[in-house]
Amino acid sequence: MGLYITAVTLGIFGGIAGSLILRLLWPSMATTDDGEPREVRTTNLTLVDAEGRERGVLKLVEGRPILLLTAERLLPSGDRALIPRLAIGILDDDSPGVELADPDGKMRVLLRVTADGTSALELTARNTEARAALSALANGPATVTLADESGRAVFRQPP
Repeated sequence: MGLYITAVTLGIFGGIAGSLILRLLWPSMATTDDGEPREVRTTNLTLVDAEGRERGVLKLVEGRPILLLTAERLLPSGDRALIPRLAIGILDDDSPGVELADPDGKMRVLLRVTADGTSALELTARNTEARAALSALANGPATVTLADESGRAVFRQPP
């Protein structure tokens, strides 16, 4: 928890510092001629690497905002492929979610808060079977579930 608070604090102060530096060095970029803040409006923003390959994208998928970041992987053929590794966005049920993928692009960690206020963390195996889950109901108990290789629950607390 301490690491999370430190990361959030550094992120906030980094954003403030970046904004101040931008306003001091390039005041015309931060505001319009009448002093109003500038804004960029788009439905798709793509980040590319030096070779022009898509490495990240912020876009709307069926009206829901999604940030997707990729990593490069060397294939046995010698080719390079971009594999989705991190996705942050609004899920089908309008709940916010974060997904982390393994080097093959398979989702392995899911963190979300559902529409009813339940928070959940799910860890999966390579076969995408849930292996561990922690959830906390909005107004109820927390649940811990551990599963074997087949996905069968072997531990659940409370039962």
